[in-house]
Amino acid sequence: VNIGDHLLNFTIGQELQRNDLHRGGGTFGQTVRFSVDPYNPAPIYDPGLNYVRQRDVLINTRALFGEGFVEITKQLKFVGGLRWEQIALDYVPLPSRITASTQYYPTTGRVGAVYDLNSDANVYFSYSRAVQPTTQLSDLDGSRQIFSLVPGRQFEVGTKLSTLGRRLDGTLAYYAIEKRDILITTL
Repeated sequence: VNIGDHLLNFTIGQELQRNDLHRGGGTFGQTVRFSVDPYNPAPIYDPGLNYVRQRDVLINTRALFGEGFVEITKQLKFVGGLRWEQIALDYVPLPSRITASTQYYPTTGRVGAVYDLNSDANVYFSYSRAVQPTTQLSDLDGSRQIFSLVPGRQFEVGTKLSTLGRRLDGTLAYYAIEKRDILITTL
């Protein structure tokens, strides 16, 4: 889409995801350990333990997102994106079948700019905000669901270059990543 003399390119979308997991492992009370020689590895075979279902995890995710760029001049482009999610998590340990449920509503996004110095070089910057769970959602048991998602942000500035007829590409960048409210264990 052209707005005046400026090219505007964008996309919007929706994501629906259902992840229904039945997690398990070997028979309770039995631990199987393997030693692997890194210099002479040998095949590891199934120890033959019965599969025991230990927990069910259901993760339903709905998301709306949009991103795009606007060409201010032939050399300068601004980029941005926004994502809103609803994550519903149900965790059912077996055999108790006492369901722990929680929902998260994160909003994340990014903004940035790219300036073309010439056809083989540009400079850029970006700022983004994101979230992640305290552990993988599929392992997030009821005791950890009381914690919020871990917020983070990243700032990056750099340059990308091509040479030798675009057969050699390189990137030089500085970036800083910050995470807050990280779940840790203390003794």
